[in-house]
Amino acid sequence: MSCLGLHWTNDLPGAMIQSRLVLKPDGVFLATNLGGETLK
Repeated sequence: MSCLGLHWTNDLPGAMIQSRLVLKPDGVFLATNLGGETLK
């Protein structure tokens, strides 16, 4: 579970790959992230 933590990483594709590697075969990854228009 990642709650507003992915926007701090410098390598988002690499972080997502690592997250997928540690998940169980039927695991679920939940994340929240800020969108482009949410800070207006």
